[in-house]
Amino acid sequence: MHRHQPCQPLSIERPTAGSKGYIFDESLVPAPVGEAGVSWAGGSGVSRGYVDLPEKTAERFRLDPFSQDGTKMYNARDLCQWNTDGTILILGCIDDQLKVKDFRIKLDGVIAALSSCPSVQGAAALLIDGEIHAFITPRHYPLLVIQDHLKVHEPYYPIPTRYHFFDALPLTENGKLDKKALRHVASAPQEPTSTFEKASYGQILSPKPALLGHSRSNSSASSATQTSSFSDLSDATLVEEQADLKAALPDKKHCKYSRGLRYRALIIYQRLFSLVGLFNISAAIALVMTGISREWLSNITAINLATAVLVRQEFIINALYTIACSVPKSWPLFIRACCAKIYHLGGVHSGAAISAGVWLLAANIADIVCMSTTSKVISWTLSAFFAVMIVVLANKDNATAGTSLGQACARSPPFWLLAVATASVASSWFFLRKVHVQAEKMSNHAIRLHFNYTVPVNSSFTRLSYNPLIEWHSFATIPAPEAVNGRPKGYSIIDGPDHIWIRGVPTCGIIRIATLFNRVVLIATGSGIRPMLGHIQNPSETFGEDLYRIITERVPNAIIYDTKNFKAEAVIIIANEKITKKVVYGLKIRGVPAYGAIWDS
Repeated sequence: MHRHQPCQPLSIERPTAGSKGYIFDESLVPAPVGEAGVSWAGGSGVSRGYVDLPEKTAERFRLDPFSQDGTKMYNARDLCQWNTDGTILILGCIDDQLKVKDFRIKLDGVIAALSSCPSVQGAAALLIDGEIHAFITPRHYPLLVIQDHLKVHEPYYPIPTRYHFFDALPLTENGKLDKKALRHVASAPQEPTSTFEKASYGQILSPKPALLGHSRSNSSASSATQTSSFSDLSDATLVEEQADLKAALPDKKHCKYSRGLRYRALIIYQRLFSLVGLFNISAAIALVMTGISREWLSNITAINLATAVLVRQEFIINALYTIACSVPKSWPLFIRACCAKIYHLGGVHSGAAISAGVWLLAANIADIVCMSTTSKVISWTLSAFFAVMIVVLANKDNATAGTSLGQACARSPPFWLLAVATASVASSWFFLRKVHVQAEKMSNHAIRLHFNYTVPVNSSFTRLSYNPLIEWHSFATIPAPEAVNGRPKGYSIIDGPDHIWIRGVPTCGIIRIATLFNRVVLIATGSGIRPMLGHIQNPSETFGEDLYRIITERVPNAIIYDTKNFKAEAVIIIANEKITKKVVYGLKIRGVPAYGAIWDS
């Protein structure tokens, strides 16, 4: 590398260490500084020749006359000259290897591609005035067929931009291709033509017939070749006009806020995302107005989920791109510009995926059992993924530190924390059992269940289930007011079963905090709260005279009408979510300690 001097030709610097550079004339005599010659490379890095190609080796390799160790030098076939500072300036190539559009190509490859086109009888190619000219026979061969063939078999840069068609290619006296005659045809003056549109395939230039003379020593006859010339400007021209870098940029369109909204906040990705959201909002409004159906909640969730998955499927993506990119170039630009934004289809994926999650949440809220099951499955799945991640990271650390996988896990704090969490979750399942239960129907609104597996702590709850792997429900328990063969009593609004699954041990609930206060006010809804019998319609009929008598004997003042002189220190409420939040909020903002569990009933 070397520093380039402005306004000076760009050289290839000096030969690197261990290599040698020579510039010879046609007689293999070193060329003076400033004169053109053929470049040769020498040094220890030059090979002995081509494998199994003695003729090619003899043509391109020679013994280095300036070295006494028997090494060879290689003919690079580049036209170069020495600069006064010892650097080498490349002037071009001495064969048909050219540099077009910053790519080095060989005209032989272009000719081979032209000749491989069906029904082409002869082809030639020359670089004239910075453009590749193609010379083809027969004269009436379709231009579009050639161009389509080249676009399939060649990249864009070696495709000719000028086409000339002949009845027969001109030849010299020796039967070789007459390149001078071809250049004469290419440089012949053309009739004025309109400006070519950049997207067009080509336009007939209709030159006058060119007379190509072929003189022979024993013949004065001459032959005339009829030609047709075409120009293809669909690709960028090789010689570009000099851009005015000092010219001012065009003025910005639209105001500042409009530009920010349109080109930043509301790009096509965001618009597609919002469009999917609007469709789902419309569906939600329609369901609310017509009545929400569990079936439709599942259907809309499945539609969004399928859309989110399919729009990221490789075949679907390829099909969408194919459709969008098949718009004809003759269509208006704004249509093609819109189709070019197909890559923003990720907005549909994101919008549909998030909408599917929202609909799934709504479907679960509508079915409390489904929500409970889904939350458990998600929790177990995340725990499993976290465990796998910990083992993978430990294995990576193991490979780095050179320890065993077991030692790496034992030294990982997340591994032990996950082990503790897993043991905590699994501990309640150690007490899973199916116990006998005696159901006592007290009324159409209440049922009392008698258990004999343990004696619960007052203000505790236990977990009951028909399907242990699917659902669990927590219900408050009350020790039996009178021992009946040692059987405690609990209650639940469940049809009278003979056996039921229990898990864990009776666990303290919110009523347990009542022991922190001297007096509390209990607020409850539903017919399952015994201390509130005085406010329940027909309590004696609902729960029976025996239980009603026991409660009134133990708590004579259970009916609460006036709390001004009660000197209560706190309020505990057991109700549904809506009432609990409303009561707790209304009391707390007035300075009254209030407590209520959200999901308890």
